[in-house]
Amino acid sequence: MDTHFLAENNLERLSPELHKRYTGCVAAADTLLGRYLHNFPEFTDHSLLHSMEVANMANYLIGNRISELCAEELYILLMAALLHDVGMGCDAEDLEKRRPPGYDEYRKTHSRDNIQEFIRERHHDLGALFVMDNWKSFLIPDEATAAAIAEVGRGHRKTDLMDRTLYASDLKIGFGTVNMPYLAAVIRLADELDISASRNLTLQFTGFVPSNNKDAAAFQRHRSMKSYFSEDKFIVRGETSSMNEYRELSAVCRKIEETIDYCQMVVRSCAGVTLPLSCVSNEITFIGGKTSFVLDEDRSADTLTVTITGKLDSVTSPLLDERLANSLGGVVRNLELDCSALTYVTSAGLRIILGAKNKTTSLKGEMRIKNVSDEVMSVFRMTGLASILALE
Repeated sequence: MDTHFLAENNLERLSPELHKRYTGCVAAADTLLGRYLHNFPEFTDHSLLHSMEVANMANYLIGNRISELCAEELYILLMAALLHDVGMGCDAEDLEKRRPPGYDEYRKTHSRDNIQEFIRERHHDLGALFVMDNWKSFLIPDEATAAAIAEVGRGHRKTDLMDRTLYASDLKIGFGTVNMPYLAAVIRLADELDISASRNLTLQFTGFVPSNNKDAAAFQRHRSMKSYFSEDKFIVRGETSSMNEYRELSAVCRKIEETIDYCQMVVRSCAGVTLPLSCVSNEITFIGGKTSFVLDEDRSADTLTVTITGKLDSVTSPLLDERLANSLGGVVRNLELDCSALTYVTSAGLRIILGAKNKTTSLKGEMRIKNVSDEVMSVFRMTGLASILALE
C-alpha cells in the first residue's frame, strides 16, 4: 500500500475546507519553523522538511486505518505534524512574555541570553503555547480545534499520553469525534523515526562538524545512519569505527524500540488496535582496525534474537554485553544467539555468553545458541561450556 500523502488526500476528499486551511498554513509554518536556526544554527533539522517527513511517517503508521479517521482527525494530525516543533524558534522576548512553566526557575541560574537549553528541553510546551496564541494566524477554524492541535503536537515528547484529562479518546471537535491519544502516539513515533542524515542540511558541506559537543554527537549519529521500513520492522543501518559513536547509534535504536513499545501500548488502550510497526532491526556495524563486527538485533514477543558477525573477542565482546544489558528484561526474557556468521570467540566472549545465560535464567527464560560453526563449537567443547549451554 502506497502511504505517501495518504492523510492529505483523504482530508481533501472528506473536507476541502479543512484541507485548504492546512495547505494555507504551510507557508507560514515554513517561516516560523525556520526560526530555530537563530537558536540552534548547528543543530539537527527542525524545519519544514522535518515536519513533512513526520507527516510522511505518520501516513505509514496510519496505513489501512485511514478510512476510520474522520476529517477532523486528519486535519489535527497533519497540523500537529506541521507545527510540533514550532517552539524551537522561540526567542528571549517570547519567553519573557509567556513565562512558561519552569522558566522563572531556570532564569535564577541562567542569563536572559542563555536560553537554548531551556528551549531544547521544553520546546514541545512552548510550541503548544505558540499555537494557542496564534491559532487565527494559522487559519485554524476555532479555539477548540487549536487546543487539540496544540496538545497532539505537544505529545511528541515527554507528556503522558495515557492521561485522559489531556488526551481524551472521544473528544468532540466540529462534526467529528477525535481520538487524541491515538493521534499523539502516531506523531510521537513518527518524530522518533526521522533519524536519517537528511535531518541535518549542513551535511552537504564535506568536513563540517558542529562546534557544540551535544550538537556534534547528534550530527555524527545522523550522518552515520540510514533507515527504511521492511514489513513491520524499522531497519537501522550504519557503520562506524568509533566505539563511542557505535554506542550512540545503538542507543538511538534502543530509544526507538522503547518509543514503539510505549506508543503501541497507548494505541491498544485507546483504540484497541496496533500500529503496523513491531520492532527495530539494529544493523549497526562496528569496524575496529581489521575487525569487522556486526550485531543484528530482532525482537519477537518475549524473545530477543541477536545475530553475531565477526570475531567475539576482548575488543568486541563489550558491545555484545552492552547490547544484552539494555535489551534483556521486562517482557524480553528469552535470548537466541545466531552464530552462523561468528568466526571466532575468545574467553572474553565466552564470559559474556555465560553471563547472558545466567541473566535469562534469572528472568525465568532461556537462552539458545544456534547455527554454531565447527570452529566455534570446538571452543565450546574445549572449555566445557558445551555441556551447560543449549547449542545447535
